[in-house]
This record gives sequence, structure tokens and C-alpha cells, in this order.
Amino acid sequence: MTLDCFIDRHLLMIVSNVNLDIGHYISAGPHQLTECEKCPPGKFAQNYRHASCDDCPSGFYSNEGANLCNVCLQGYRCPGGVNQIACPPGSFSGSGASSCELCAPGSFTPFIGSISCQSCISGTYSVEGATTCVACQLGFYCPGATDKIPCPDGMISEEGAISCQQSGKY
Repeated sequence: MTLDCFIDRHLLMIVSNVNLDIGHYISAGPHQLTECEKCPPGKFAQNYRHASCDDCPSGFYSNEGANLCNVCLQGYRCPGGVNQIACPPGSFSGSGASSCELCAPGSFTPFIGSISCQSCISGTYSVEGATTCVACQLGFYCPGATDKIPCPDGMISEEGAISCQQSGKY
């Protein structure tokens, strides 16, 4: 007898002989009568005759009545198994992630749900978790896109410079 969340209470003399649909479990209902329940989101029942549902591990999620957990997609995080949460701008993730990683200095992403960060171009820089790169300011140079460095005394730079030059003043 296969059930879809309905059990005839007169047939429940021996619970161990009751077959439940995958994704359901047996619970004590009103007056201690056994009922069939769908597993809630974030949980699953892979086999028949489950007395409870198992939790989805981090990096996975499930919908109501699931018989397995789904791997979290790229650009999303699944910390508690209930649903996928898009990574915010300035961060990214690969598949199966329980958290999003911040973009490293010298890279950025302005998008929600990113799977990677883009590198800053020459003459710009960014800090960790950046959503955009910033042009190097006057009097600074940005050789590696990770930070701005002040020009040494007697040297100058234009906005967006990757190096400093002699100022020409003596």
C-alpha cells in the first residue's frame, strides 16, 4: 500500500507494514494516531518507512516532500539546506557552497549571483569584496590593482597611473 500523505486510520494496526512515499515520514498525529507527513523544506526521506526526515547538509537544499537534497548552484549559497540564497555583489560561489566568498583585492563583481570575480584593469585597484574598481588618484600609482601606492618625493603621477615619473622640479 503506497501512501500520499493519507493513511486510513483503521489500517494502521502495524505501522512497520505501512509503505510511505519517498519524501514522507510517519508522525504521531492527534490522539497518537499515526499520520503521513511530507518532509519540510531543508529535509528529505530517501527510503520508505522513515520515522523522521534527515537534514540536508550545508551546500545542499530541498523543497517540501523531497527524497533527496539538491546541490546548491553556482552563484548561490545554501547554509541551512532550506533554500538557495544568491551571493551579493562583491562575492561569488561555486556549486555546493554553504557561503559566498568575497572578491579578492584587485578583483570585483557588481552582479548578484556571480560565479567569479573580474580582475581590475591597469591603473585601477579594489579592496576585498569590491563591486567596482577605482581609478588610481593623482599622486599615487597602482601597479598591481590591489592597492594605491603614494609616489615617492620628487615624483608625480596622473590619474590611473601604473607608475610615477620625475616631477621636473629641482
